[in-house]
Amino acid sequence: MDQCTNQPDLVLAEGLEEAFLGVGIRRDGPNVTVYSIPRAVNLLCSRLGFEQDEARQFLYDRMQDVDLGEGTPVWVEEMTVEELRGLMTQPPTVH
Repeated sequence: MDQCTNQPDLVLAEGLEEAFLGVGIRRDGPNVTVYSIPRAVNLLCSRLGFEQDEARQFLYDRMQDVDLGEGTPVWVEEMTVEELRGLMTQPPTVH
């Protein structure tokens, strides 16, 4: 775990600490912070009074605008495997 937490170059999304999920470990690149989209949307709704759709659009717009290179945080659309399967047009690949 020291390898994750001992990185001063990890980028935090200020004000969205409650949406933080952890650190994504990458083999061929720097580790990155990982955030939950649904949690961030809920924070924006409660703090700024956005509706769910407005908050999601605001967040997606911000994600498009911010490019910090390889250190850019990863945003996760949390869902179950069943929800993912419902979205897929092809059967999942098993590795």
